[in-house]
Amino acid sequence: MAICRGVAQPGSAPALGAGGRRFKSSRPDHFGVEMSVSISNLEKREKAVALYLATPNICEYCGNVITVAAHQKVTEVRRKRFCNNSCSVRYRNSSISLERVCLECGCPYETPKLRNRRSRSKYCPSCRSIKISRQRKVKRSKQEVFAVSKNWTAARAYISRHARYVYETSGNEKSCAICGYAVHIEICHIHPVHEFPLETSVEEINRLSNLVPLCPNHHWEHDHGMLHIAGREGLEHGSYP
Repeated sequence: MAICRGVAQPGSAPALGAGGRRFKSSRPDHFGVEMSVSISNLEKREKAVALYLATPNICEYCGNVITVAAHQKVTEVRRKRFCNNSCSVRYRNSSISLERVCLECGCPYETPKLRNRRSRSKYCPSCRSIKISRQRKVKRSKQEVFAVSKNWTAARAYISRHARYVYETSGNEKSCAICGYAVHIEICHIHPVHEFPLETSVEEINRLSNLVPLCPNHHWEHDHGMLHIAGREGLEHGSYP
């Protein structure tokens, strides 16, 4: 007996099969498995986040706790050192203190160490400012020093202080060149300051070859014309008139 199946005529079938028969394959029979897997993963994430928050990472720049965002894995956050890119850039561009000892005064101080270069500073901030100021002043001429100083005494005192600094940092003998007295010495100019032209710089006046250590007595004699020093080669015995 032959079974004859009818052919659907145009317009008799529902659009897109909306009224057609439902098959087993169209049922979401795997829905329960997916729900159980997602719930298990959610529980694992919550547990991992709770463990992380027990000992979280701290931002090395701002000191705040590095939080876990909704889209981030806990393992990724655990490797982070900064809470955001802004803190990372500021930290790397900021200075890191290094402890050093000042070569001038011997006091410990902190100097910055930048990301790609090291600070070459050898002096503490106070000594460095003094050295910079001194370097600027020694480039001035004698006329400029007397012009910017309060009075003649202040200008001569500055030239004398710089002369003493030049000699003491040279490492030469710190005793009188005539008698060897070493308890108290004064740094004297072999050629007096007033003999130099006005355009001569302080650095030239206080050059080491023009300086000699003398005790107060021999310094007084030299300033008053009783002791004549021709040059550094005759300093051991000196010459009296």
